Amino acid sequence: MFNIKLRNNFFLLILLFPIFLFSKENYLLLTLDTVRTDHFSLYGYEKNTTPFLNSIKDKAIIFKNAYSLVPLTFPSHITILTGKRPFETGIFLNGQKLEEENYLPKFFKKKGYKTAGFVSSAILNSMFGTSEGFDFFNDVAPERGEVIKERSCKATNEEVFKFLKENSVPFFLWVHYFEPHSPYTPPPPYNKEFENPYDGEIRAMDDCIKDLFEKIPKDTTIIIAGDHGEMLGEHNEDEHGVLLYEPAIKVPLIILKKGIKGKIRNDYVSLKDIYPTFLSFFEKDKKSLLKEEKEEPILSATLYGRETSGFYPAYSTIYNGYKLINYGNRDYLLFNLKEDPFEKNNIFSQEDPMVRELKKMQDLNPFPDTLKIALRDEEKKVLTSLGYSLPKKTEKLIHPEIGLLLQKDFKVAEKLFNEKKYKEAEKILSSILQREPNFIDAKKLLGKIYLRSGQMDRAMDAFSAISFSGREENPRDLARKRYNEGKIQEAIKIMEEEVLLNPNPENTGDLAFYYYKSKKYDKLQKLYENMKNNNIKSTGVLSYLGFYFLEEDKIKGAEELFDEALKINPKCPESIKGKGIVLYLSSNYEDALKYIENYIGINLRDWEGYYYKGLILKKLKRFEEAKNFFEKSKENCKEEESIKIIEGEIKNL
Repeated sequence: MFNIKLRNNFFLLILLFPIFLFSKENYLLLTLDTVRTDHFSLYGYEKNTTPFLNSIKDKAIIFKNAYSLVPLTFPSHITILTGKRPFETGIFLNGQKLEEENYLPKFFKKKGYKTAGFVSSAILNSMFGTSEGFDFFNDVAPERGEVIKERSCKATNEEVFKFLKENSVPFFLWVHYFEPHSPYTPPPPYNKEFENPYDGEIRAMDDCIKDLFEKIPKDTTIIIAGDHGEMLGEHNEDEHGVLLYEPAIKVPLIILKKGIKGKIRNDYVSLKDIYPTFLSFFEKDKKSLLKEEKEEPILSATLYGRETSGFYPAYSTIYNGYKLINYGNRDYLLFNLKEDPFEKNNIFSQEDPMVRELKKMQDLNPFPDTLKIALRDEEKKVLTSLGYSLPKKTEKLIHPEIGLLLQKDFKVAEKLFNEKKYKEAEKILSSILQREPNFIDAKKLLGKIYLRSGQMDRAMDAFSAISFSGREENPRDLARKRYNEGKIQEAIKIMEEEVLLNPNPENTGDLAFYYYKSKKYDKLQKLYENMKNNNIKSTGVLSYLGFYFLEEDKIKGAEELFDEALKINPKCPESIKGKGIVLYLSSNYEDALKYIENYIGINLRDWEGYYYKGLILKKLKRFEEAKNFFEKSKENCKEEESIKIIEGEIKNL
């Protein structure tokens, strides 16, 4: 009897096997490029940008606080498809390549699913490793050797529908839409429906989602995710990649699955959690977005600004409703996202325990010093065609929010340059370099202006200065080294080149020193005039011109210069020394002594400090003390002529 039952059950299993095989659930990952939640009507936007997504919200889990870990297309998708942070994969930029075993299509392929990928941007083309594990991969192929940057979601859908028609087995699909990415050119009728073309792009994409849902089998589990947002001009960033404010990294995240009830989720999650969620449908011990688990710190980061524009890298940590933005460990912003979702009120305090906690999380995941990038020509074409800058080596970094503002001015200067309005462009570039001497693109364009306007010497100087900025030693250190080697003319040349493109107080002060030491007094005076005309306040220039005035017996003029320098910096050593000398020459010995003693306290090795103290003490008839300081002066002096003068003072005591 038992054998008969077993035999019957066996035949029943044989009959039902095809049903078991083909009743497998299908899976769809739909990624939406460059979408910020506050421009989705699904998330409360007043414009009706997502009517279809609104219509399915009762069936979906909608995450109100989902975050991208990097605001760039390729690295963000790698996070989604591997479940790993950029710090783990090493992928922070578009143009890098995927080399990772934990890749979602490989998982589904092992489970017996047909895997297919359909991308709408060349930045996700198979040349970057994205096709690994897919049975079928449809990307944006070049035509006649030319890069096709993107295709419409409608065109991508047509490719998806062909696949669905020809393949009936259970599948895992990755479908990617690129619509809202710049430039914003929505097709009719969406181009007239919205004032902001970005909104028109989202609306066009929503209709594509609707068309896709109509063709996808009903028993399909779907996860929809934005890869990153778009700044739309906020904080001076027009698009994305540099900053980590909410518009750049807060993204839509939606899950639809048979048997789950619609729900709004307010907990903080990241795109990294999508990968284990897909795995959890097969392996119950995996982390899943379907469960409201304990929140983990969300570490978002970007090196795009550092690698392409010489900006400090940006890092943000979100935990317990707080968000710390860190610019290269030099500047910090702290926001309470629950009370201040628009990041209007920076509450950063070094002493805040929350700051220390969030910073500690960042310190555990430091930025790599270098990235693995080896771009071929065709890959460079893809990046540049999409408007992304290529990585370049920059020695000195600047604040990204300042850099973005200066980039706007630089674009104006570029436009003027292209219109051959060189004087106007030069004025803007000089302003940029006065505010930020390390802005290398402004240096280059200034050199081109000199070249176009026939100022060959200045052009060569400008381009030479750029080459100096790439040296291991910075120009000031290099010039000082040449001076110490007795090569003062080389020191002057180095600093003249640097001042041309970096006319900051430190550089002009160093150049004034070399002019004074080499007795190039006409150049020193011209430097002073240029400084005044450009409103550069350099204590070094004022001081060394003051010393020259002393040599010319222009005591009053010298005093005015030293006083002006001391107003800028009351602790400027050269001006303290100069003021002391002026007071000595004016027979105000007691006050002169105070200034010179102050100067010696700052600079113990300058023989002139001891020499002038000896002279003052001699005038005050404190001869033994005077002798003492003349001898100290002689010990520190290395100039033979000066040593003879000091010895003469000692003999005459």
